[in-house]
Amino acid sequence: MEAGNIAQWGALLVSALVLAFQVLTYRSKANAERVEKLEKAVADKASAGRVGALEERVDKVEDRTTSIEGELRHLPDKDVSHRLELGLERLTGQMAAMDEKLKPVAAMVNRVHQQMFREVVSK
Repeated sequence: MEAGNIAQWGALLVSALVLAFQVLTYRSKANAERVEKLEKAVADKASAGRVGALEERVDKVEDRTTSIEGELRHLPDKDVSHRLELGLERLTGQMAAMDEKLKPVAAMVNRVHQQMFREVVSK
C-alpha cells in the first residue's frame, strides 16, 4: 500500500469520526435543551405559590367533605325510611277504615239536620 492511499484512507476515517462526533454532540445538545425545558416546566408547575394554592384548595374540599359527612349522619338510613313507609301505609289503611265507619254517622247527622230544618220551617 502506498503512503498516499494510507493518507486518503486516514483522512476519510478522521472525517467520518468528526462527523459522528458532531452528530452525537448535536443530539446530546438538543436532548439537553429538551430536558432543560421540561425541568423548567416542572419547576413552574411545582412552584411554591402553586403548591400552596393547591394545598389550600384541598383543605377547603376536606372541610366541605367533613361538614357533609356530619349532615349525613343526621339523616335517616334505609331501615328507618322503610319503617316510616310501612307506618304511613298502616295509617292510610286506618284512615280508609275510619272513613267507611263514619259514612253512616254522617248520613244520620244529615237526616237529623234535615229533620230539624223541617221543624224550624214548619213553625
